[in-house]
Amino acid sequence: GRLLANVARFYRNALQRNKQGQALLDRLGLSDTSVTDRFEVGYADGTLHSTLPQKGGVRDVLRDIGIFDERGKETLAGSITVPVKDANHDAVGFIAVGKTGEEKRFPASCPPYGINRDVLRESAVIFVGGALETLRFTQAGYLNALPVNRELTADERAVIERHRPKKAYLAADLPEVLRLLQKLEVPCFRLSVRFPATPDQVAQAIVLAEPIGASLGPDATVRITD
Repeated sequence: GRLLANVARFYRNALQRNKQGQALLDRLGLSDTSVTDRFEVGYADGTLHSTLPQKGGVRDVLRDIGIFDERGKETLAGSITVPVKDANHDAVGFIAVGKTGEEKRFPASCPPYGINRDVLRESAVIFVGGALETLRFTQAGYLNALPVNRELTADERAVIERHRPKKAYLAADLPEVLRLLQKLEVPCFRLSVRFPATPDQVAQAIVLAEPIGASLGPDATVRITD
């Protein structure tokens, strides 16, 4: 917890001083600093190793997580970082977002919903496929986006069952989520928003999705584009 919190703080500070990291945020369509502050977004500039003891437990732990490879190279270098947190809001890992929006998790087992787990208290949840979409929905004014795996883990199933929302929007191809929500008798609606999208465009998609979903079932799709 404390070690990864310190790493998250280092990445956060690196983003604030690194023009390449700020340019990557712009490229990914993330211009709102309130969003990056909310999610404690950082940037791995490749200098983390210089702040650590040359040998010992700290490097071993970070290597086990995957932040360093066997040769000591920082595997997240050049990526935007989003800390994943547990129920106590302690950092347990990171999601790294690369230049083309590709995502990797460190460690691979950390649950993506941990970047925005408070959403589980919301009555309506937008299920998305990754951290970047979560940040983009948040920037559009929708704070209830929750990233999950396409193939749900046992932990994710248990969390969704325990915090069953009253309504769910699926903004990604998530067949296992859909089946689980249908089993739980949660009304589901497909939502397709192509970013960059304005808050009004996302709102329009959600408003339109409700009656279509109600009449045609959870496979109904509404697409809003620029």
